[in-house]
Amino acid sequence: MKLVLFCFVILAVVSTSIYSQELTISSREIASLCGRINQIKELPHDRSEKGIDKTYDRLREAGTAVVPCLINNITKIEIMKDPRCPGISNATTVGDVSYFVLVDILDHLIEDFLPSDVQNAFKTNGVYAYHEYIDRPGARGELKKRLRFWYAEHREKRSSNGSIRSTFQ
Repeated sequence: MKLVLFCFVILAVVSTSIYSQELTISSREIASLCGRINQIKELPHDRSEKGIDKTYDRLREAGTAVVPCLINNITKIEIMKDPRCPGISNATTVGDVSYFVLVDILDHLIEDFLPSDVQNAFKTNGVYAYHEYIDRPGARGELKKRLRFWYAEHREKRSSNGSIRSTFQ
């Protein structure tokens, strides 16, 4: 019995460490993944849930390696089917979905990177506050700039202490 329990504990530890590791991914594959955002058909309700959408799963597995290209995608205004269930908008863009995937990868809330007035509006309007904000002239560029600044700041911290998870929180 002790041997079975010991084996189970070892298996659980190994599985957890393998799952938490990010993939080593080439720049070509990163570009390919970011170019397939419009192929995401459904976002999971729980960001840790796997098997809902292969493209989303692959982006999540790639982890922080795809963060820079997701940030660059924020300004893409190509309309796509809203992959949220239920759909919220008929005007969802590749930039919107890139942002949703980005915050999932970074384990942040949608409102975390938005201006404070939008964060306050989020309390009463929910995700509609995001859409009201992002439709403002220049908002996509502003969000992209904000994310680039945040990423550069956290990447430097990551480089100095070697940890990914702790600095991207």
